[in-house]
Amino acid sequence: MQAAGTLIGIMLLFRGYQIGEASAVAVFEFSLLIFASAWAWYLWGQTVPPLGLHGMALIMLSGAAIAIRRPA
Repeated sequence: MQAAGTLIGIMLLFRGYQIGEASAVAVFEFSLLIFASAWAWYLWGQTVPPLGLHGMALIMLSGAAIAIRRPA
């Protein structure tokens, strides 16, 4: 199940790099860290240290900045 999910995710990421601008897609690739931390918290109760939370906030902020500055 995990292998199938990973394969689909990598295929979608590859397609995103083909369609979109690499500088925009690369930022959203880092959202993997946010989702991985969320699943670790949900499944195993692992907490994220404050520095990790700051990093997640920067990932979200940079994604928002790229989405806003990018013309439609």
